[in-house]
Amino acid sequence: MKAGIIRETRKDENRTPITPADASRIQDLYGIEVVAQRSKNRVYSDSDYESCGVRVADSVEDCDVLFGVKEPSPDSLIKGKHYFFFGHMDQKPPYDKELLKSCLRNKITLTDYEYIVNSKGKRLVAFGYFAGIAGMYNVARLIGEKLGVFDLPALNYHFTKERIFKELQRVRRIILDLGLHILVTGKGNVSRGVEYVLCLLGIEELSISDYLYDESYRFSSVYCNVGARDLVFDTYGNYFDREKFKTCPVAFSSKFFPFAAKTDVLVCGHTFSHDAPEYLDRRLVRSAQNRIRVVGDITCDIGGSVATTLRYSNHEKPFYDVDKELHEQELFSDRENISVMAVDTLPNALSAESSDWFSSVVCKYIIPELMKQNSEVLDRATQIKKGCVADRFSFLKDWKL
Repeated sequence: MKAGIIRETRKDENRTPITPADASRIQDLYGIEVVAQRSKNRVYSDSDYESCGVRVADSVEDCDVLFGVKEPSPDSLIKGKHYFFFGHMDQKPPYDKELLKSCLRNKITLTDYEYIVNSKGKRLVAFGYFAGIAGMYNVARLIGEKLGVFDLPALNYHFTKERIFKELQRVRRIILDLGLHILVTGKGNVSRGVEYVLCLLGIEELSISDYLYDESYRFSSVYCNVGARDLVFDTYGNYFDREKFKTCPVAFSSKFFPFAAKTDVLVCGHTFSHDAPEYLDRRLVRSAQNRIRVVGDITCDIGGSVATTLRYSNHEKPFYDVDKELHEQELFSDRENISVMAVDTLPNALSAESSDWFSSVVCKYIIPELMKQNSEVLDRATQIKKGCVADRFSFLKDWKL
């Protein structure tokens, strides 16, 4: 078997799914030849791969399996190959429709990292922790600029966690004195990264009850972390059942309103599925009781549970404003606007550290599964098999039209 590391076609992407050291390890342990496609943007250079005994080539057409990070351009797909990348097709973004058509036309097999889970449904390979750290840094930067109280340098591809923590320490006292109420959604790796930064800043975590009802924290910067059971209720009066919420989200309704009335900054780290209830919907955005004026949508679900996420942003221009009618406006042009951070390549700001982590879990979980005759783990995550949409992802069949 030959495995290729594809050149990322997005100009704003320089992570790698497999580092030079891990590529060498895969060759030695499994007898899989690894080929790195030449790239000028990858965080590890071509010579880094070559020095580890990994072949570098202009083309990876002779490889059986191809690993990337983000969605490749539709015209770059090689017919009949098995690809691994983050496809985001379940969110049905407009630009992915052509990619889906190209996958079907070229008889591609696509295994999406996002769906590689263990028997309990826990994701095995993800950049979420690093997205949470970089995302919360960006949210802090947005707060400083929106309120005109401090400036933080823009993230770039050479940042490290140490640099982020050092920059945030400079403004820690100011943030604590602002008296902000921060709501963090989700209980996974993204929220874990966000909470790590909040704890570093010394921002106290409150229980839901204290966050919503204890007035003694009114002038303190605090945060509250909530999961699905805190944000939705079963419309039919049943107790919250996580498995039911996953399989039948349409049976649930949002109970987000009390949080919107007490929150200044919303940081989204939750996953969203189709038919799930909206949290910050159009009606709530317009409501006079909605206190939220900053949204950091780290999971970046367009058309998801947060109506203010109109589009993805990037590291060069990470912020935009949305008015109460959900029209994009000039940044900071009106105090009543909601300022949004929705960068969809956040871990790229920590490209070396996040690539090292991701590569290690690819080696731990994916490569051994590839060596099996049949892998249930990979089958569950395979959206397209030889140009045919898998039954589990049948919602993509109509979308391609």
